[in-house]
Amino acid sequence: MTARVELPRPHRGWHRVVTAGMLATLAAAAGAQELDLGGFEHLIDNVLTINIRARVLNAEEEMVWEARRKMYTVPGLEVELRVPSEDITVLAYLTPVKLKGDKLLLQVQAQVWQTSPPEASGTRFSTTLNYIPAELGEKIRFYPLGSVPDLSDADALSRSGTFSLEIEIQIVPYSQDPSTDSS
Repeated sequence: MTARVELPRPHRGWHRVVTAGMLATLAAAAGAQELDLGGFEHLIDNVLTINIRARVLNAEEEMVWEARRKMYTVPGLEVELRVPSEDITVLAYLTPVKLKGDKLLLQVQAQVWQTSPPEASGTRFSTTLNYIPAELGEKIRFYPLGSVPDLSDADALSRSGTFSLEIEIQIVPYSQDPSTDSS
């Protein structure tokens, strides 16, 4: 069985385009007045980087596929993660909510769309909603299809197949993400 799974690639340099566009808009609005960027700096300080690692694991918990993605958001604004394959599509809507200090609450709403074999027409749909308390920088593992079943449980293996999708989520402040170049 060959599963084709893909994650869309993030746009490189998006923050430079957004920054330039915001500065141009602010400059136009300010006219000949001196531009105060205090509010803009506060906005950048609130941007969060969401690092995602999606892996498919077999029953022995060995990795058979992996993809990585980086997304950007601000607290309270959801981002969508889509993992499509031939007969199953997983959608995850991630909404980080900043609490006090480095604490946050991650809302994860997952949808799983699974098509039946041609002889048994139909599509199965399931959805879950989870609230996961975490701290900035902490790695969160999420299994939208359930975890890898116990090898000794033959019924669990036959019900769920022998593969599992693991999504690892790590949220860090944009300013602390070493891969972002703010110059």
